Order: sequence, then C-alpha cells, then structure tokens
Amino acid sequence: MGEGEKYFISVGQNSPLKTYDDLKALSARRPIKLSVTGPEGTAYMASVVGTQLLGLKTQLITGYRGSADYVVAAVRGDSDAVVAALPTTYRFRRGGQLRPLASFETRSSIPGIPDATSLGKPELDLIRVERLVAAPPGTPPEAVNILSAALGKALVDPVVTKWAAENDVIMKPKTPQEAIAILNEQRAFFQKWKSSLSAG
Repeated sequence: MGEGEKYFISVGQNSPLKTYDDLKALSARRPIKLSVTGPEGTAYMASVVGTQLLGLKTQLITGYRGSADYVVAAVRGDSDAVVAALPTTYRFRRGGQLRPLASFETRSSIPGIPDATSLGKPELDLIRVERLVAAPPGTPPEAVNILSAALGKALVDPVVTKWAAENDVIMKPKTPQEAIAILNEQRAFFQKWKSSLSAG
C-alpha cells in the first residue's frame, strides 16, 4: 500500500541526551529504558532488533497501547528513549516534543543525525513497517489483478493523497510480484532475529 516506514531512535525534547553518542555513553553505564507497546507491536520488534544491531543495552518498558502512548512516555521522561516510525517521529518533532538522535534509514531524511550508513549498520534499513494486502491462497490471477488495480486506483484518490501528505506517509502501489518480494525479504531478515524476539 505504500513505502515501508523506517524508524528513528529519539528522546524527549527536554532530555539531557543531546546526541547519539550521549545515548551510547548511557548504554555503557546502564541499560537504556525504552518505552514500547508489547511483543505484538511493530515498534517492539524495531526496538529489540534495532538496539541489538547497534549494540545498545536496553530495558523495555512495555504495555503502552499505541505509538502516541509510548512516545508520550519518552516525552514525559518515563523512558530514556523511544524507537518510533517516521510518521510518528515527524509529528512529535514538529510539535517540539521529540528529538531524533539516529535514523534507521540508509540515508537519514532528517539532516545532521547518524543513519544506518554512517553507523555502519546497513541492516537497520530493513526494519520497517510494511502494509501489504493479501488474498487467500489459490485466488485466481485475474482476481488478483483486479484487486491490485483497484487498490492502486484508491491510493491516488485525492482524499487518500491528502491524508498521506498530512501524515508523512508515502502511498505508492506495488505489484503483486513486488509485494511477494517484500514479504520474502522481511521474512528472511526477521527469521534471523526469531530467538531475540521470542525471548522478549
């Protein structure tokens, strides 16, 4: 349904942590407290895998209902930092509540902060929220093509494009073949982290 949403690790605007190096230094002294939902949420997965790739020690504070709740927890100072997807990060950053310290993107869309490339962790870019639409196995190819075309048409509807622009979401239709390729890539990547995600 759109481009995969990448992640940022951020702190509340009033946090004493000003840079990613500050965050790393804190991790060297004690586990960084991260506010997240629970194992069922994509931010939980992004927090566990992302911080392990970065070599950060963490303590997860779980139980928040959604992205607004766990980000507000970081803004309030209940946690040291938060890992949130690009649209959520942008919204709180525009409101002057959140300071991104590092981007999981190959090239950060926010100038001046480290990204997957400069951090030497290109796999961070594979951590993203994908919004794939599936049909039951055995759906006839003609039906798949009709559904795919209808979804593609819906994504360029003015109401949808307006909503996407207001919420920093890039709506870009994918072909069924592209959707399968994304699914296989994501499955292969997260399969490597299965034990870490089940242990949480």
